[in-house]
Amino acid sequence: MQDPTSEKFHGRLLSASGYDFAQCATCHGSDFSGGKAKKSCLGCHQEGPTACTTCHRGPAGGAHAAHASGALLGRSFACSECHVQPASWDAAGHIRDARGVVDARPAEVQFGALAGAAARFDASTGGCAGVTCHGGQAVSWRAGTPATCGSCHGVPPASHADDRCSVCHAGAGDDVRSPLHVDGVVQIGHGRTDCAACHGGVVDASGAPPPDLSGRFDRASLGVGAHVAHIKAGRLSGPVACESCHVVPATLASPGHIDSAAPAEVSFGGLARARGAQPVWQRASATCAGVYCHGSVTPSWSGGPDEATCGTCHGVPPSDSSHVSTMTLRDCVTCHPRTVDGFGSILFNNGMSEHIDGTIDGI
Repeated sequence: MQDPTSEKFHGRLLSASGYDFAQCATCHGSDFSGGKAKKSCLGCHQEGPTACTTCHRGPAGGAHAAHASGALLGRSFACSECHVQPASWDAAGHIRDARGVVDARPAEVQFGALAGAAARFDASTGGCAGVTCHGGQAVSWRAGTPATCGSCHGVPPASHADDRCSVCHAGAGDDVRSPLHVDGVVQIGHGRTDCAACHGGVVDASGAPPPDLSGRFDRASLGVGAHVAHIKAGRLSGPVACESCHVVPATLASPGHIDSAAPAEVSFGGLARARGAQPVWQRASATCAGVYCHGSVTPSWSGGPDEATCGTCHGVPPSDSSHVSTMTLRDCVTCHPRTVDGFGSILFNNGMSEHIDGTIDGI
């Protein structure tokens, strides 16, 4: 009987049998295509009577539809994220338990990996709490409140100062409908975990721009400036560590890092303060003054790549009691053999140099 209102409706009979599809198969065949009854079930149940959609025709109730249809930020979630999904209709714990007894409703909620270890469901209130997908916030399953940007985490989150998601969450942050969004993994810089995941990365993994956090590459931009000239070994020195000009965070969440608004603070340390130097950064003019590395010169942060040459930081020779005015670059090796060669060229060993390292070689 195919009339759902009839007491003899086959669905009612199936329910009364505890959804024992094996009884159906005795007459309609193991594949339900007709069998000895010569009546196929596949005309109405095209995927077969034992397919999930036969009983679960588009999950109804609560927020099932929102999760399964993709209405939540443009993506759908597998049933297995909140339930144990049986491999077949007769799997233990689905319709019947391991003893063969019909399993009582409602369906058990057993969160999967995406929801996170802290996720829990309260059947009495119909609420979820501690679920990764909702930023750990308690949400109502029955209320049907749609998820929007800011309902799971702030825009930006409380721990962030920058509201431009795509700066650090490339791919996941470009569009909330990205498959990388709400996938259980915080996507940073296409999977990178070093400093260059959010800024820099063109030159190396140090995180020094370009690009800067605004995506700029031109040296005239303060966010770019002479970063490359400092982090790469050049004609006059080996790499200058980031901590010479900034406080380098120990971790992504260290205070003063992502919770601090741009621009990045200049906090001189290490090499910049060597030998008692008292450096000062002038943002308005984009210049540094009193920096050990540049001697008495006040260099421009966004100046040309050839701005620093022999004689621009100290004279050739320096004007002090240890040098005489007739000295040339070829004379430097006499007292500074680890720093220069006989032609006055700066020596490098594996990209490192003892020139501008905070210690005067040979004196």
